[in-house]
Amino acid sequence: MKIIKSFPEELSKRDAFKLTESPATKKLMDLAGSIIEPTRWVLGEDEDKTVLALEVDGEIYGTISVTFIDAFVKAFNELGADMFPIKVVAGTSKSNRPYLLCELA
Repeated sequence: MKIIKSFPEELSKRDAFKLTESPATKKLMDLAGSIIEPTRWVLGEDEDKTVLALEVDGEIYGTISVTFIDAFVKAFNELGADMFPIKVVAGTSKSNRPYLLCELA
């Protein structure tokens, strides 16, 4: 996986590998409705997908949800390098597909 951005920026190779390759990664959808404060995260490209992996309370969660990733990256770019609490919001599209959104908590 090619890493595009991470927090902290000086994330070690070991930590980046743990975030991107952990077989214990859970679906971010499992946290729908929750307010979370990631301690570390990695945004990367894998084949033709953009992937976001977040560490929350020692657990790793991942998503390929474009709507969540776009909102998360926009909030991070606007608010700076400090982490902040976010709410994981789930919805259903008109075509009856689930999706995730990121909103500030």
